[in-house]
Amino acid sequence: MNYRPLVATLCFSVCTACVDNTNVSQSPNTSDQTPVVEHGDEAEIYAFANACVAVTLDDGDAPKLDLLGNGESFVFSADPGSRFFMKASDLGTYLFYDEDRGYLVAEDGPMLRQTKLDSDVYLVDDSYISGAEWQLEFSQRVSFRYQLKNRKTGRYLGVNGLVDSLEDAAALTLNATDGCTPHPEMSLDATGTVEPRYYDDQSIFGFVDAHSHILANFGFGGGGIFHGAPFHRLGVEVAMGSCEPFHAEEGRADLLGTGYGDGEPLTKLLSSACSAPVA
Repeated sequence: MNYRPLVATLCFSVCTACVDNTNVSQSPNTSDQTPVVEHGDEAEIYAFANACVAVTLDDGDAPKLDLLGNGESFVFSADPGSRFFMKASDLGTYLFYDEDRGYLVAEDGPMLRQTKLDSDVYLVDDSYISGAEWQLEFSQRVSFRYQLKNRKTGRYLGVNGLVDSLEDAAALTLNATDGCTPHPEMSLDATGTVEPRYYDDQSIFGFVDAHSHILANFGFGGGGIFHGAPFHRLGVEVAMGSCEPFHAEEGRADLLGTGYGDGEPLTKLLSSACSAPVA
């Protein structure tokens, strides 16, 4: 029996089916395609450091993020809106600090306002992440708009609080404004009279710290012995806050001062770090 005609017929059928499937895959229904979302340069994300903005919802009425009457939470409303100083806590990550020294915070869902933030330092918990940190991203839904991702929860800022889906993430405009309260920084306004002491041979007596142990705050028990840090994501008030939670009032429980200061000079010197902390 000659099988060649049958084999040829099968090959033709298979090849035809392949061609038909290919044609179908190359001609999708254009009505189901996702709209193209456009944005500017990535550098825009980082350019908001120290900016003063109003957070506006991309909506027909353009409501702005504003403080509720109780002063403990935020809501999008038709009111003029709060003014936020955007303090960078990391590259592209910000604290939103309002003119009355409160932070936009979210952990369990609602948009809260807190004037004092918890931190890993005072909770003695290296794994702690503040709900006040927001990662600024380009909106995935609307061209030339932004969205905010909460660093602690990984959830997005929605119209009424945190949401899980990108589809529900609020598309935002960060409008430049003025009148913001700058986030606290270390001041550069120290004053005083310098009186160098010379010897007869013109040599000078004094002290100089010719090196710096930048991460000493992590050594030997961290805040239990050393206090203060060169940097903290939540700002200088956490990096250089009071040492009293660890060293007691006026630093009286300071280990180095108590053990090696013989009661007076060193204890007083280190105790001053509780009222005017240094790293």
